[in-house]
Amino acid sequence: MKTNQRLMKLVSLFSLVIMLMFAVSTLTACGNKDNTKKETKTETVSKDGSKSDNSSTDIGEGKTKFTFSTTDKDGNVKTWNVSTDEKTVGDALLKVKLVSGDKSSTGLMITTVNGTKLDYNKDKAFWGFYIDGKMASDGADSTDIENGKTYSFNYTKAN
Repeated sequence: MKTNQRLMKLVSLFSLVIMLMFAVSTLTACGNKDNTKKETKTETVSKDGSKSDNSSTDIGEGKTKFTFSTTDKDGNVKTWNVSTDEKTVGDALLKVKLVSGDKSSTGLMITTVNGTKLDYNKDKAFWGFYIDGKMASDGADSTDIENGKTYSFNYTKAN
């Protein structure tokens, strides 16, 4: 009987911890102004009558605005309209938590974009950085933001 009571107490305690963790994460997300998101959906109809759903999410706060998109392994594209007062693309994307990575003496190596982490050593894939559809010659952390530009990270597989 004591074993059942202990088990019930342990399950109750575990449930309480899970509920507290959920409450804290919800409160943290609600209080973060940089992650304020507003989704905008538009529909595009081509000449042949086919439709595609284009949606973007407004994120961040600031005077400078740029478009950021990702293309994942399956070719799915997600787009954000980023507002920021940061100077570089990397700093702006880090602040709104769309990217993360490892800092080194050569700069920031982006390993995670929109929650998807790539490991080059494991599968020879990385996030390629593009500016207006062209592969960038510098990293995001050393690229100054230009108003109206489109920056993107695309899933890229090495040969």
